[in-house]
Amino acid sequence: GDTALAGKAPHDETAWRNLWVERATSRGYTAIAILWDVAKFYDSLEIPHLIEEALSLGFPIDALALSMQMHRAPRTMRADGCYGSIIQSTGRSVLAGCTMSSSLSRAYLHGIVTARPADEGHRIFQHVDDLAQIVISPSSATAIRRARIEGSHLADDLKSAGLDISSKSTVVASTLNAARAVARAITTQGKGRLRAAAHADDLGVTFAGGSRRPIQSLVKRIAKGAK
Repeated sequence: GDTALAGKAPHDETAWRNLWVERATSRGYTAIAILWDVAKFYDSLEIPHLIEEALSLGFPIDALALSMQMHRAPRTMRADGCYGSIIQSTGRSVLAGCTMSSSLSRAYLHGIVTARPADEGHRIFQHVDDLAQIVISPSSATAIRRARIEGSHLADDLKSAGLDISSKSTVVASTLNAARAVARAITTQGKGRLRAAAHADDLGVTFAGGSRRPIQSLVKRIAKGAK
Protein backbone atom coordinates (compact mmCIF):
# COMPACT_ATOMS: atom_id res chain seq x y z
CA GLY A 1 0.00 0.00 0.00
CA ASP A 2 0.90 3.66 -0.20
CA THR A 3 3.27 4.88 2.48
CA ALA A 4 2.54 8.61 2.16
CA LEU A 5 0.53 8.72 5.36
CA ALA A 6 0.36 11.17 8.25
CA GLY A 7 3.47 11.02 10.41
CA LYS A 8 5.52 9.13 7.85
CA ALA A 9 8.26 10.76 5.76
CA PRO A 10 9.58 9.48 2.41
CA HIS A 11 12.95 8.82 4.05
CA ASP A 12 11.27 6.40 6.48
CA GLU A 13 10.02 4.34 3.56
CA THR A 14 13.33 4.29 1.69
CA ALA A 15 15.22 3.39 4.87
CA TRP A 16 13.11 0.26 5.42
CA ARG A 17 13.25 -0.57 1.72
CA ASN A 18 17.04 -0.35 1.70
CA LEU A 19 17.26 -2.41 4.89
CA TRP A 20 15.09 -5.16 3.37
CA VAL A 21 17.23 -5.28 0.23
CA GLU A 22 20.55 -5.11 2.11
CA ARG A 23 19.48 -7.97 4.38
CA ALA A 24 18.77 -10.09 1.30
CA THR A 25 22.05 -9.30 -0.47
CA SER A 26 24.03 -9.96 2.72
CA ARG A 27 22.68 -13.52 2.52
CA GLY A 28 23.90 -13.86 -1.05
CA TYR A 29 20.51 -13.18 -2.69
CA THR A 30 20.06 -11.16 -5.86
CA ALA A 31 17.92 -8.04 -5.53
CA ILE A 32 16.48 -6.14 -8.48
CA ALA A 33 14.52 -2.89 -8.20
CA ILE A 34 12.59 -1.16 -10.97
CA LEU A 35 12.03 2.48 -10.05
CA TRP A 36 9.10 3.45 -12.27
CA ASP A 37 8.62 7.04 -13.37
CA VAL A 38 5.37 8.15 -15.05
CA ALA A 39 5.58 11.09 -17.44
CA LYS A 40 3.26 13.99 -16.56
CA PHE A 41 1.45 11.84 -14.01
CA TYR A 42 -1.19 14.31 -12.78
CA ASP A 43 -1.96 15.44 -16.34
CA SER A 44 -2.51 11.82 -17.40
CA LEU A 45 -5.17 10.74 -14.91
CA GLU A 46 -8.36 9.73 -16.72
CA ILE A 47 -11.31 11.13 -14.75
CA PRO A 48 -13.80 8.25 -15.30
CA HIS A 49 -11.20 5.68 -14.20
CA LEU A 50 -10.22 7.86 -11.24
CA ILE A 51 -13.82 8.15 -10.03
CA GLU A 52 -14.39 4.40 -10.41
CA GLU A 53 -11.26 3.54 -8.43
CA ALA A 54 -11.95 6.13 -5.72
CA LEU A 55 -15.51 4.91 -5.19
CA SER A 56 -14.37 1.28 -5.03
CA LEU A 57 -12.11 2.27 -2.11
CA GLY A 58 -14.93 3.98 -0.24
CA PHE A 59 -13.82 7.53 -1.00
CA PRO A 60 -16.41 9.96 0.49
CA ILE A 61 -18.73 10.67 -2.40
CA ASP A 62 -19.47 14.27 -1.36
CA ALA A 63 -15.79 15.13 -1.12
CA LEU A 64 -15.12 13.39 -4.43
CA ALA A 65 -17.94 15.30 -6.16
CA LEU A 66 -16.67 18.64 -4.84
CA SER A 67 -13.09 17.92 -5.88
CA MET A 68 -14.18 16.84 -9.38
CA GLN A 69 -16.02 20.15 -9.80
CA MET A 70 -12.74 21.93 -9.20
CA HIS A 71 -10.53 19.58 -11.24
CA ARG A 72 -12.93 19.60 -14.21
CA ALA A 73 -13.66 23.33 -14.11
CA PRO A 74 -12.75 25.50 -17.14
CA ARG A 75 -9.07 26.39 -17.12
CA THR A 76 -6.51 28.19 -19.23
CA MET A 77 -2.79 27.86 -19.75
CA ARG A 78 -0.30 30.62 -19.00
CA ALA A 79 3.20 30.88 -20.45
CA ASP A 80 5.56 33.86 -20.71
CA GLY A 81 2.85 36.19 -19.45
CA CYS A 82 0.37 35.10 -22.13
CA TYR A 83 -2.83 33.10 -21.71
CA GLY A 84 -4.18 30.42 -24.01
CA SER A 85 -7.78 29.76 -24.95
CA ILE A 86 -10.12 28.49 -22.22
CA ILE A 87 -10.49 24.73 -21.91
CA GLN A 88 -14.15 24.21 -21.11
CA SER A 89 -14.10 20.53 -20.13
CA THR A 90 -11.40 18.04 -19.22
CA GLY A 91 -11.72 14.27 -19.21
CA ARG A 92 -8.14 13.88 -18.10
CA SER A 93 -5.83 15.64 -15.62
CA VAL A 94 -6.08 16.79 -12.02
CA LEU A 95 -4.43 19.85 -10.53
CA ALA A 96 -1.29 18.82 -8.66
CA GLY A 97 -1.58 21.72 -6.21
CA CYS A 98 -4.91 20.53 -4.81
CA THR A 99 -4.74 19.18 -1.25
CA MET A 100 -6.68 16.10 -2.39
CA SER A 101 -4.37 15.29 -5.31
CA SER A 102 -2.24 12.90 -3.25
CA SER A 103 -5.31 10.95 -2.14
CA LEU A 104 -6.64 10.86 -5.70
CA SER A 105 -3.33 9.61 -7.07
CA ARG A 106 -3.26 6.85 -4.45
CA ALA A 107 -6.74 5.78 -5.50
CA TYR A 108 -5.78 5.83 -9.18
CA LEU A 109 -2.79 3.51 -8.67
CA HIS A 110 -4.24 1.31 -5.93
CA GLY A 111 -5.78 -1.26 -8.28
CA ILE A 112 -2.59 -1.46 -10.33
CA VAL A 113 -0.38 -2.02 -7.30
CA THR A 114 -2.62 -4.60 -5.61
CA ALA A 115 -3.19 -6.55 -8.83
CA ARG A 116 0.34 -7.97 -8.69
CA PRO A 117 1.32 -10.67 -6.15
CA ALA A 118 3.09 -9.57 -2.96
CA ASP A 119 5.38 -12.03 -1.20
CA GLU A 120 8.92 -12.33 0.14
CA GLY A 121 10.25 -12.40 -3.41
CA HIS A 122 8.26 -9.55 -4.94
CA ARG A 123 6.77 -6.31 -3.66
CA ILE A 124 5.56 -3.04 -5.12
CA PHE A 125 6.02 0.02 -2.93
CA GLN A 126 3.84 3.07 -3.60
CA HIS A 127 4.45 6.58 -2.34
CA VAL A 128 1.81 8.80 -3.99
CA ASP A 129 2.83 8.55 -7.68
CA ASP A 130 6.21 6.88 -7.14
CA LEU A 131 6.37 3.11 -7.63
CA ALA A 132 9.31 0.89 -6.72
CA GLN A 133 9.03 -2.75 -7.77
CA ILE A 134 11.51 -5.05 -6.04
CA VAL A 135 12.31 -8.71 -6.73
CA ILE A 136 14.56 -10.83 -4.49
CA SER A 137 15.69 -14.42 -5.03
CA PRO A 138 18.53 -16.76 -3.98
CA SER A 139 19.11 -17.38 -7.70
CA SER A 140 20.24 -14.57 -10.00
CA ALA A 141 18.57 -16.23 -13.01
CA THR A 142 15.29 -16.58 -11.10
CA ALA A 143 15.40 -12.96 -9.95
CA ILE A 144 16.02 -11.71 -13.49
CA ARG A 145 13.26 -13.88 -14.93
CA ARG A 146 10.70 -12.79 -12.34
CA ALA A 147 11.67 -9.12 -12.60
CA ARG A 148 11.18 -9.30 -16.36
CA ILE A 149 7.77 -10.96 -16.01
CA GLU A 150 6.42 -8.83 -13.15
CA GLY A 151 7.89 -5.66 -14.62
CA SER A 152 6.25 -6.39 -17.96
CA HIS A 153 2.87 -6.93 -16.28
CA LEU A 154 3.13 -3.69 -14.31
CA ALA A 155 4.12 -1.76 -17.44
CA ASP A 156 1.03 -3.14 -19.23
CA ASP A 157 -1.21 -2.16 -16.30
CA LEU A 158 0.19 1.38 -16.24
CA LYS A 159 -0.39 1.77 -19.96
CA SER A 160 -3.93 0.35 -19.69
CA ALA A 161 -4.65 3.11 -17.16
CA GLY A 162 -3.59 5.75 -19.70
CA LEU A 163 -0.18 6.39 -18.14
CA ASP A 164 3.03 6.86 -20.11
CA ILE A 165 6.23 5.35 -18.74
CA SER A 166 9.04 7.88 -18.67
CA SER A 167 12.53 7.13 -19.93
CA LYS A 168 13.67 8.15 -16.43
CA SER A 169 12.48 4.75 -15.19
CA THR A 170 15.55 2.94 -13.88
CA VAL A 171 16.56 -0.59 -12.99
CA VAL A 172 19.03 -0.94 -10.10
CA ALA A 173 20.23 -4.34 -8.89
CA SER A 174 22.80 -5.97 -6.64
CA THR A 175 24.79 -6.59 -9.84
CA LEU A 176 24.86 -4.25 -12.79
CA ASN A 177 24.59 -7.19 -15.20
CA ALA A 178 21.25 -8.17 -13.64
CA ALA A 179 19.98 -4.60 -13.95
CA ARG A 180 21.02 -4.47 -17.59
CA ALA A 181 19.35 -7.80 -18.39
CA VAL A 182 16.00 -6.67 -16.96
CA ALA A 183 16.13 -3.18 -18.50
CA ARG A 184 17.04 -4.62 -21.89
CA ALA A 185 14.30 -7.27 -21.79
CA ILE A 186 11.47 -4.89 -20.86
CA THR A 187 12.66 -2.27 -23.35
CA THR A 188 12.92 -4.86 -26.14
CA GLN A 189 9.33 -5.93 -25.46
CA GLY A 190 8.24 -2.36 -26.18
CA LYS A 191 6.90 -1.86 -22.65
CA GLY A 192 8.93 1.30 -22.07
CA ARG A 193 12.48 2.61 -22.31
CA LEU A 194 14.19 1.58 -19.08
CA ARG A 195 17.81 2.27 -18.24
CA ALA A 196 20.13 0.29 -15.99
CA ALA A 197 22.26 2.04 -13.39
CA ALA A 198 24.54 1.23 -10.47
CA HIS A 199 22.48 3.57 -8.27
CA ALA A 200 19.53 5.93 -8.60
CA ASP A 201 17.54 8.45 -6.61
CA ASP A 202 14.63 6.87 -4.72
CA LEU A 203 12.44 9.45 -2.96
CA GLY A 204 15.47 11.62 -2.35
CA VAL A 205 17.66 8.76 -1.09
CA THR A 206 20.35 7.08 -3.15
CA PHE A 207 19.47 3.42 -3.77
CA ALA A 208 22.31 1.11 -4.84
CA GLY A 209 20.79 -2.36 -4.92
CA GLY A 210 21.87 -3.36 -1.43
CA SER A 211 25.32 -4.66 -2.35
CA ARG A 212 27.33 -1.44 -2.30
CA ARG A 213 27.43 1.85 -0.45
CA PRO A 214 26.77 4.84 -2.74
CA ILE A 215 29.70 6.78 -1.27
CA GLN A 216 30.53 8.73 -4.43
CA SER A 217 26.92 9.79 -4.85
CA LEU A 218 26.74 10.90 -1.20
CA VAL A 219 29.98 12.89 -1.56
CA LYS A 220 28.48 14.72 -4.55
CA ARG A 221 25.29 15.47 -2.58
CA ILE A 222 27.29 16.88 0.34
CA ALA A 223 29.43 18.99 -1.98
CA LYS A 224 26.33 20.31 -3.74
CA GLY A 225 24.67 21.18 -0.43
CA ALA A 226 27.76 23.09 0.70
CA LYS A 227 27.58 25.49 -2.24
